[in-house]
Amino acid sequence: MQMMHRKEPWEWMLLGALALVVAGALALGGFLVGRETWRFEVETGITAPPAQVFDWLTRREKRLVWEPGLIDIAPLTGTAGEAGSTALLYLRRDGEHWQVEERWLRVLPGRELALARDGNAVQVRISVTLRVASSGTELRWRESRRYGNWQERLLAPFEVMERRSRLVAALGRLAQLVETE
Repeated sequence: MQMMHRKEPWEWMLLGALALVVAGALALGGFLVGRETWRFEVETGITAPPAQVFDWLTRREKRLVWEPGLIDIAPLTGTAGEAGSTALLYLRRDGEHWQVEERWLRVLPGRELALARDGNAVQVRISVTLRVASSGTELRWRESRRYGNWQERLLAPFEVMERRSRLVAALGRLAQLVETE
């Protein structure tokens, strides 16, 4: 009969630490898989009047210049840029191409814009508000992303961070374009 090795205190500490890491990873994975919706907000100032900024947010040819990943817009129903209209957005990132349907939910010219974008695994709701500021316009972009499957939910924090980062850069580009128009 073979005798079992008596564990040293450092071995017990190492096993305990390993158990904590495994439990933490399982808890984090469970949290991410269970969380369907992620939200973020970006604000920026633009030294131009709200009507001019709104024009850049709603006109097809101008959106194609600044909006991240957008390569084309094909109108489907209604009048482009009006509440109730729909369009097909053609997007590209890292060599991948895909399309999503965009619905214009609310349009208050020069003040507010609400959009819904529905893709295969992600439903996106965007709310953009413009307010007159002493230096021109204060733009607030709120985005809510709802992930449909567990694989997308697991990677959602990374995708949301990347999307927010790309949006910050795009809104900076938008500000430059509007200000030099």
